[in-house]
Amino acid sequence: MYCRPFLATLWVAVAPLAAQERDERVPDRPRLPADADTNNAMAYYQLGLDRIRIDPDMAADAFYWASRIVPGWAGPLYARRVALLLKDPRRLVYYMERRESVLRSREIMRIDSLEYRARQLDPFLHRRLDWLLARTYLTETAMQSLRESYRTARVEELRGEVEHWIDRYLWTASGMEWRAWRAYSNGQFAAALEHYASSLNRAKDRASVNLQRGQIFYLLRQLDSAQAALSEALDQARQRDKDELVILYESKAMLEYSIGMVLEAAGKPGAAQEAYSRALVEDMAFWAAHLHLGSLALAAGDSLMALSEFRFAVDAEPNLTWPRVMLGEALFRAAQHSEAAAQLERAIELEPYYAQPYLTLGLAHEALGNSESAITCYVDFVARVVTTHDMRDWAVDRINALKQAQP
Repeated sequence: MYCRPFLATLWVAVAPLAAQERDERVPDRPRLPADADTNNAMAYYQLGLDRIRIDPDMAADAFYWASRIVPGWAGPLYARRVALLLKDPRRLVYYMERRESVLRSREIMRIDSLEYRARQLDPFLHRRLDWLLARTYLTETAMQSLRESYRTARVEELRGEVEHWIDRYLWTASGMEWRAWRAYSNGQFAAALEHYASSLNRAKDRASVNLQRGQIFYLLRQLDSAQAALSEALDQARQRDKDELVILYESKAMLEYSIGMVLEAAGKPGAAQEAYSRALVEDMAFWAAHLHLGSLALAAGDSLMALSEFRFAVDAEPNLTWPRVMLGEALFRAAQHSEAAAQLERAIELEPYYAQPYLTLGLAHEALGNSESAITCYVDFVARVVTTHDMRDWAVDRINALKQAQP
């Protein structure tokens, strides 16, 4: 069995990112353990991981709240997509088999928009839950075959035995790419690289194999090897038939962006900037590439270029919180306090559960001489931030100092 379908069935034509927030119901917060901090995104994320196999619906809700509390974190977005697909095993089968009516449905496009955003935030995220998707897909496929063959409700009694054989198959399948993917899913990165290297010359899709190798090299911080593998994947992707439907995570824009991240991590800002710029040539709406270009400009002391890039990112996705927060913070550092406040207020409207913009907005209000508004922002920050945050005590002290200074 070829492993690629389990990696992602995500096409370029996904729903606009804003559609997910606009159309999706807001679930109740799952109950955390009594000693957990309800402002801690990691607590919800871990709850989702603990529950995803037995209650994917509740896990999806937990991942939802983790992503609301920290909107710039890729992990909960990816995990929520997996949980939402697991909620309906029969639909998952059709999804994995790429049935057009399912892939183009509004709900699936919203689910895939989570993947789209996660990959733009972190194309190297360890996709450990794809293993669970594979297991569920294979189990449900086998169960559907049994239902069609025997047409009796008692078939469900065989589910445990079917799951046993599926698990056995997954652990004993001998294809090199399959072994590589299995090792990667379990965090055995060195073994995964060995299997991918063995399969490369015989692979049906060398670009996909080199992409996986590049991602694993990056996770191991073998950055020169990561760059080489991703560059090979990019060259091979360019050689494909231009009429072939392109999977998002293998698009040339995503590959250039990934190379940029490798170069940035390697301390090569000039080369990284060139790679991000090439990504934007492929896709001018690639907001995450604009964010990285802005961050590189800030590090180089070019605040005008940084602000320009952050504005491009906000214009590309005006309903995303994370780019607007970065723009607001850059404006504050540039002493453009009124515009910073406007951007941060809009970010808070988009995501009121994210603590960070309240702190910077409070600082902006102080700079503008609005002590009462600053106090309100610091109070809101303290109410939303984790108790261990290194700025929480500072904010509490600042609230008291501002109150004491009032006439």
